[in-house]
Amino acid sequence: MTNTHTSIYERQEEYGYLWWRYRHNGQQGPIEIIYAHGNGGNFTFIVESLDLVVTFTGKAYGTPEQFVPFRFLLKRIIPQFEELYSSNEQ
Repeated sequence: MTNTHTSIYERQEEYGYLWWRYRHNGQQGPIEIIYAHGNGGNFTFIVESLDLVVTFTGKAYGTPEQFVPFRFLLKRIIPQFEELYSSNEQ
């Protein structure tokens, strides 16, 4: 169900039935993020490589602010988990 079924030319993500796929350039290399997005800032993110599932709910309907959770995941949460994983490997 999360396999890529189409690409959308104006977006970096790929689309599978009800799920988006995004490749993030993390500190340790590429990280695949699978996510569902609903209007207003409602997201569920799955980052298998970091054993991570994150859900946000929001009310920023039809505004650019609905993407704040995505940016927060990329800039705050994932780096913390990458750091945690790299320190556990040593």
